[in-house]
Amino acid sequence: MIHPITGSATTDAIATATVRLQRASYISLVDADNYFNERLENSIWFETIVEDKTRALLTAVRYIDRLNYSGSKSNSSQNYEFPRNGGVNVPLDIQYACCEIAYNLLDGRDPEFESEHVHVGTSNLSTVKVSKDTDNVPVYILHNIPSSLAWSYLRPYLLDTHTLCIQRTN
Repeated sequence: MIHPITGSATTDAIATATVRLQRASYISLVDADNYFNERLENSIWFETIVEDKTRALLTAVRYIDRLNYSGSKSNSSQNYEFPRNGGVNVPLDIQYACCEIAYNLLDGRDPEFESEHVHVGTSNLSTVKVSKDTDNVPVYILHNIPSSLAWSYLRPYLLDTHTLCIQRTN
């Protein structure tokens, strides 16, 4: 809720957002604010109401969790992809990626739209043929990540799809 006089988020709204993020995000709202305090371009983040920041961070988690990571979840019953490999904390790179994705979403970037509308048109006399040209599309867009910086934070944790693991069984 927005305070009717000051125009800022009420304590109840901040508390509610904090509880939601603790259950479902890789970074708290306070830590995200600290991240953006150190970022050069940060106006969109600080002009956004708490509820929308929360939604953006939660959406970022869904985007992050759609990717295929190396290793395994630290606990097989955990809801999210991180922490992994026996760790107890979410790596800073993942928290930063979450912030960058959230910021780009708040800035109006829509990776799904960008991915769907990458094409090269070719035409013949009586027909028009439109085909996707995925060779020239940034890989982060193909994976629906709206930020190349976020992708650079996520990339070291991704499963290398060019390797093959062979295990001997009895």
